[in-house]
Amino acid sequence: MNRLLLLVNTVLIVITWTANSAHGCSCLPQHPQSQFCSADFVFYGKVLREQVKEAPDDPYENEIVRKYTMQILHTMKGISARVNREIVVQSTGNDGMCGMSLRVGQQYVIMGHRSGRKKTFGFCDFVKRTSSLSFEETFYLFTPGPYSYLKNCKNGCDDISDSSKGCHFSDSYKHLESTECLSRSALCRKEKGVCKWYNHEQCPSVTTRPTSRTTPIYRPLPIKKS
Repeated sequence: MNRLLLLVNTVLIVITWTANSAHGCSCLPQHPQSQFCSADFVFYGKVLREQVKEAPDDPYENEIVRKYTMQILHTMKGISARVNREIVVQSTGNDGMCGMSLRVGQQYVIMGHRSGRKKTFGFCDFVKRTSSLSFEETFYLFTPGPYSYLKNCKNGCDDISDSSKGCHFSDSYKHLESTECLSRSALCRKEKGVCKWYNHEQCPSVTTRPTSRTTPIYRPLPIKKS
């Protein structure tokens, strides 16, 4: 009986671990400008080569490392290498661990982070082929002027969240239509010292914002004198 229970528990653990491996990656909606501001590097490049390093005794590829040699076509932030030079970026883990793969020959805009000397990216980062970018996203990414992610990040317009007053952006999937529209169309731009949405009029408005919870006041009932 004890052996049967041990076997059942082991099977349940394996099933749970496998499910987490396959479906464990979850990302809240983020605006591209917010991702740009928080990224350590942003560039546009072409994938030249892929190198896959698998860990021993890792059948679910939780620790797989995919390294990509890319040709730099345009730099936006945090990259000192010149155009046409090669750099290496990498992603670790399977899809469930928020790792991701790129296609050799394709061109991507990548917003990633540094881990020591390594340049890393994952499923929750902004990684898009240029063919999937909207006109507005392309303009905000590739121009350095007042209507760019770069300039407005430097100007301090990096609070694009559910608590932001000027650039309110819900991280709830209930407002997905609004967040997708803002992500593809709008820019959080500084104007007259205030950061606020630009080119957002066509997007559904989300007026609900988190309200501060007040602690209820309990007053003692009057004691009647006998």
